[in-house]
Amino acid sequence: MTENCTASRTRRRRRRAALAGEALIAAAVVGLGVAHLDGAAPVHPLSALLHLLTAASPTGPDAFTIGPYTFDPFTDLDCSYCAEDRIDPFGVSGFSIPTETSEGWTTFSPIGSAAPLFELGGGTDSGIPLAPQFLAVFNSSGTVVGVIDVSNVMATVIGNPNLEMTIVGSWLPDGAPISELPSGAVYDIFNLNLPIPDFPPLANVYVANPGMSPTVQDFIVTSSGAQNVDASVVLPNNFGTLDLQNLLNVNAAATMAPGDAFTGLQTTADSSISADAFTIGAFTFNPILSSGAVGYNTIDFLGGAPPLLDLGGGIIDGSSLLTQEFDVYSGTTEVGSIDTNEIVATFLGMTSTEFTVTSATPASGETTADLPAVGTVYDVFNVSPLGIGDDEIVYIATPTSATETLVTPTGDIPLPVPFNAAIGPDMGTALAALSANQPYDSVISPLAFTIDGLTFAPESSTGALATAFNAVPITVTAPALVPLDLQIGGGYADGFTLASQEFFVYEGSGSTATNIGSLNSIVTVTNLLGFTSTEFTVSSTTEASGATTAPPAVGTVYDVFKLAPDIVNVYSATPTGDVADTLITPLGPLFDVNLLIPGIDAAAPLNPGDAIPSGLDVASAAASVLGALLPF
Repeated sequence: MTENCTASRTRRRRRRAALAGEALIAAAVVGLGVAHLDGAAPVHPLSALLHLLTAASPTGPDAFTIGPYTFDPFTDLDCSYCAEDRIDPFGVSGFSIPTETSEGWTTFSPIGSAAPLFELGGGTDSGIPLAPQFLAVFNSSGTVVGVIDVSNVMATVIGNPNLEMTIVGSWLPDGAPISELPSGAVYDIFNLNLPIPDFPPLANVYVANPGMSPTVQDFIVTSSGAQNVDASVVLPNNFGTLDLQNLLNVNAAATMAPGDAFTGLQTTADSSISADAFTIGAFTFNPILSSGAVGYNTIDFLGGAPPLLDLGGGIIDGSSLLTQEFDVYSGTTEVGSIDTNEIVATFLGMTSTEFTVTSATPASGETTADLPAVGTVYDVFNVSPLGIGDDEIVYIATPTSATETLVTPTGDIPLPVPFNAAIGPDMGTALAALSANQPYDSVISPLAFTIDGLTFAPESSTGALATAFNAVPITVTAPALVPLDLQIGGGYADGFTLASQEFFVYEGSGSTATNIGSLNSIVTVTNLLGFTSTEFTVSSTTEASGATTAPPAVGTVYDVFKLAPDIVNVYSATPTGDVADTLITPLGPLFDVNLLIPGIDAAAPLNPGDAIPSGLDVASAAASVLGALLPF
């Protein structure tokens, strides 16, 4: 069940505010434990939980091994989504031990997608997992070690699923943390099956764990076994070798560093202000912590797929997950300060940092005209790790214009602008390209379009045909992150809708179409790789009086991906598993896209188990050392 965003966030704030008092209570009763389920003497809550894990097994169908541990996921049926209560999951407060557990993964809805290209779901909101999961942990002897609680992120790229698990808590049977599985450790599995004849199925297994040595490890897994990328990886079927050692330079367990994006923009004069100051255009920016000291605030990690991509920050229903204050200078003269929303992304170890001005406070004797205007977006992508040199891609946007420039020591090079990040994406961009191929629908509305024999025309809040689509707020944007040029607007997160659109629905198309009702939908608009996608998922329907055909079922997903001015990919998926994907041109439908790329069922929830190859067993370089050290 969905709920109001404000109520949800308020409840979480109350929960966090109560933690201090609960900690005192916990300290007062530590050692008392809880009653055994069978009425025996009190035990620690985790011991009671382990007592219930009858389904968990190191040889279970969902079990997999990475390093010295085998992990088996299980669900807690009493509290499958009580994310705010998982802050203190095995303490004496705020968490009821499940009375029944079952082996398997907890599925969850995507934040947004651009089917069939990609889906993204999970992550955290205000430090709370949006897709939590428990896993039982076993040692090499098959003995249960304890339990870990993880925050899941799933990204499906052209039908290839990626699962990132970040540990948020781990416990031995006595309640102590598992030192070798600390909070913040990251495990990522990318199950890659390319539609190339004879190309072998591959999986990339990435580990960033401060409790292991080395901290960062990455393995390519084939049918022949797992091979560490610290040496060239030999592919089966004579497909050659891969040199991927640079992946070991990405530490997803380390704190993201926004300042890494700006190193090439730091002038000699900036050093007189601080070591973190940098200059863009006419302004010098000096980051200020919430405490007032120089520096960057801690990043609330959103999600990603390391070592390829990680995201920090974002905007959920107008509320930023990461804010940053800057003192602003003209030369070395302070002219005021600004507050900003900040989003940080790392791509193959390169850092992109974006900040959007939300308020400006001039210094004494200055005016707001002496500061960046509210709404201005700055985005800097440091491409130096590519070996180009000390170069940055600098993007600047206002609500009326945008520029993108490659800044090098020998001069600046103008670049094409992917989109205007100062304004939300337009859901009509992709849908208009589909309408252009269906001029007969203009008799219903200039904005009408047909998919799978049904015609959709946007409905206004007054119940009449709309003359424009609803606005879509920005959720994540990284315009300088070449080649991705990423922007996501709207979507669905933490139980509430970020953007919506109502449609009248007609059976047929053009002048012969018959109204069969209306629907409301959850909308996601994505700009990626220079292309625009609009996706809407049916959230409720109303049948027209006397209609013999019902509107699309709740949960049905439609996606229109604009590839050229009059060429679009049109995708649909129903809750019953029917998936259609067709390339449409001015000449009509061209071919079934599912014949070329693996399919995505965007109407189905994300299942973390899809990313884990059957029988996955990756022995890490540190396995034998840790195995000798562990007291189990």
